[in-house]
Amino acid sequence: MNIVLPAKQRLILIGLVFVIFSSPLSADTDPRCRTVRMGTVGWLDAGASSSIAHALLLGLGYNAMIQRISTPDILASLKNEDLDVFFELMIPTMGDQLRPYLLDNSVELLTKNLAGTKYSLAANKSANNIGIRHFNDISSFSSELGHTIYSSEYGSDGHQLVQKLIDQNLFNLGTFKVAPVSESELIAKLTASTKSDSALVFLGWEPHPMNIRYDLSFLPGGEAVFGENFGGADVYTIIRQGLSGMCPNLIQFLTNLRFKLALINEIMTGILDLNARPTVAAVASIRQQPDLLKPWLENITHANGQNGLRKVKEFLGLDQ
Repeated sequence: MNIVLPAKQRLILIGLVFVIFSSPLSADTDPRCRTVRMGTVGWLDAGASSSIAHALLLGLGYNAMIQRISTPDILASLKNEDLDVFFELMIPTMGDQLRPYLLDNSVELLTKNLAGTKYSLAANKSANNIGIRHFNDISSFSSELGHTIYSSEYGSDGHQLVQKLIDQNLFNLGTFKVAPVSESELIAKLTASTKSDSALVFLGWEPHPMNIRYDLSFLPGGEAVFGENFGGADVYTIIRQGLSGMCPNLIQFLTNLRFKLALINEIMTGILDLNARPTVAAVASIRQQPDLLKPWLENITHANGQNGLRKVKEFLGLDQ
């Protein structure tokens, strides 16, 4: 089902376009800290957290920018100091990709910013109805599935995990192929399969509006590959090595940023249903819940030396 946001929030979203993308920026901190470069894989859930940070950093006087690239490229860019921060590191699912960067001290694990996510194979209603209710069931319906399991983008940790199932013939899936798709392509396939009543098995995740819009279920049995609790993971913020020593105010802000699943779902819904820019949707949610700002901006200073909380409220147009 579609989620319809209140008319008040629709008006806020429209007005925020002018607030966010026309406001002048200033920064008088150490020159090396003036620009904050964030990497994102571009999925809605992950992008929601990056968009919150983006909006608040603008309000704090930083020149904040988001670059969308793959997870391997993000990690390499952090090592090469071409990026500063990544909010979307999922542990344990991305552990293998992260390990070499921790071993050579090129990145720093800063803080846990989100808990209780899911990341594993899921089945739509049609697949469930024909009997696909466990990892062990998938191979028995290879024809109905077109011998295909859909994963996230090529090279991502999710794609590698699904490929592992096939390469090692786990659950007798050796005859299957992996079809990497973007988030929008996956949503389109879920919509089409619902209309045609055709079976679909794919890499799903939560939080995401797909869990509300579509009748789907995460499949038990994949703990050895995806982890316990349907690939249950915590999401961490990581930074490039050396940033802590240069930018203590920025690091304190990044450490303060912790999110709730409900907030991430709300922002994603605004992006999908209202076709809002991610940063606009993030600010709309914050303006509806201004109490969120206090723990995020505790002991944080604006780039010009003024009180960070007060300056961000001014930037967002919130009453003092």
